[in-house]
Amino acid sequence: MKRKGLSIFAVLALVFVFFVSGCSSSNKGSSSNDGVSVKVLSKQVMVRDDLTAKKGKKVLAFKVKVKNEADKKLIFGASDFKLKDSAGNSKSTAIVDFSYHAKENIKDIDVGNMSKGESKTGYVFFDAKPGAKYDLVFKPVLGDKNSTKDVTVEQQINTAGIKDESTKAQKAGEAYVQAVFFDNNTSNYKKYVANDLKKDRTAYDNHAAEQFLNIGGYSMDLSDKESADVMRIYKSVNKKKSDIKTDLVAMNGKTAVLQISGKTVKADSVFEKYHDKYSDEGDINLGTLLDQYTDLMDKQSTKSFMEADLIMKKDGSKWRIVNKGNDYELVGNIFNGDIL
Repeated sequence: MKRKGLSIFAVLALVFVFFVSGCSSSNKGSSSNDGVSVKVLSKQVMVRDDLTAKKGKKVLAFKVKVKNEADKKLIFGASDFKLKDSAGNSKSTAIVDFSYHAKENIKDIDVGNMSKGESKTGYVFFDAKPGAKYDLVFKPVLGDKNSTKDVTVEQQINTAGIKDESTKAQKAGEAYVQAVFFDNNTSNYKKYVANDLKKDRTAYDNHAAEQFLNIGGYSMDLSDKESADVMRIYKSVNKKKSDIKTDLVAMNGKTAVLQISGKTVKADSVFEKYHDKYSDEGDINLGTLLDQYTDLMDKQSTKSFMEADLIMKKDGSKWRIVNKGNDYELVGNIFNGDIL
């Protein structure tokens, strides 16, 4: 009995050793096998806008670090990463090319060869939804001129805690458009937008009123109040007539892009019929212009405009709209009538 018990113990020990040597070991977000390790550094939901996917499609993005401590070279490509769900179904990596606005700090892992002691860090993307437990499966090859060996490293990833910021980003962009360009105050502005509303609205009104008058061929020095009066009339009519669509087309951890499309009133149409009557700047005053302008605005039809991108940056728990640069100017032109 004693010998039989020892024999069984020995067999169990051998089975245990065999089992461990054939599987990857896992420790606090990293796994290793045969000297190859994979560590998941971060996980998040991103929104991509590229030619390979539907506009605004969400992906799971994992920032990983691969390290080779084996004596042979590590050889791998993007297709060597798979995401396996609890049912055993696997997904290959998605090819993601973010819009140029959202490229910062987002780099695919650099595939190729790695010598002993080398490591590489980058992102892998999958068309999968957050909330479930997955296994990130990595199947590279270790080899030299004499032989090669397939390696499998698996790391469990729980995506239940990932926060999807896309809804907040969408609401922030929409609230900014409504509050600054249409004077529609919404509760979502304070909740999601970091910009100072009064400053951004005043800055936009001053610039937009000047541009609007320039389109009509008039040049006036306007006070903040006069600028607000000009834009108040334009906004009041435009928000009734315009048809604006907003789509969150790209988002990573720090940057989001809200694409604006649709129809609005084109300013040169407003002034066209009045150039003969007010051919000389000295023939008009602001009050007369505003009176005529209000009447004409109500009769104008809307026209389609080229898409423009509102760029947003993460600012704590809110989003800050980038209110400078060419992209913001193009967005502003949509709402002051200077559309192409």
